[in-house]
Amino acid sequence: MSFEQGMKNLNLNTIDYDINEIKNYDLNKLNEIKIKIELNLSNLFDKLTNLKCDMNTPVLTFDGFPRSDIDVVQVRLIRTQINRLRNDHKEILDLIQMKLLDHFSKDNNNNNNKINNKNNNIDDNNIESNIPFAIIDEVFENGPAFNSNLLKNDKLIKFGSINVTNHSNLQKISTLITNNINKPIKIKILRNSSDLIDLELIPTSNWPGKGLLGCKITQI
Repeated sequence: MSFEQGMKNLNLNTIDYDINEIKNYDLNKLNEIKIKIELNLSNLFDKLTNLKCDMNTPVLTFDGFPRSDIDVVQVRLIRTQINRLRNDHKEILDLIQMKLLDHFSKDNNNNNNKINNKNNNIDDNNIESNIPFAIIDEVFENGPAFNSNLLKNDKLIKFGSINVTNHSNLQKISTLITNNINKPIKIKILRNSSDLIDLELIPTSNWPGKGLLGCKITQI
């Protein structure tokens, strides 16, 4: 069975983009494709969660046989599509960034200093992304996360300036938390697969439990 047929059997249409073709698209069209990719990624991550798996869950037993308690074929097909779409998403973000740089250059061609300042300030963090990169596995009562109205199974989309493009396996979250103890951090979450919610979280050790957040975060 081919990858494409396997995805159809799962009711998941594959999305392939010709990078040479989309290079000619304007910003609005590129943004439409970006949003479509993000919605598909969110759907795929939900399907993995329903299979009680994430991108790192082992699908083989310790002696190398497929696990009998999960649908190994579905998990592998979904992971493959996620990786494909992640690569597409990165290419789209790069193209959007290039288009923005070109736009600002044209608008400010009489002022090189302004051009340089704008170019230096443009990166992936300035481009809104709704792809979740981590999930809240547990929230401890009366902790900072609890007091910020975070719930179990909320998915992190943004944590300060950190998003799916730059979290470095969640290492940057730890650094950001350490550098912002008792300071508010703006976060964006996806709840119930459809609700985008902005919250504010204040890392602190001033609560009865352990840790600065009072929750468990796992990379998707």
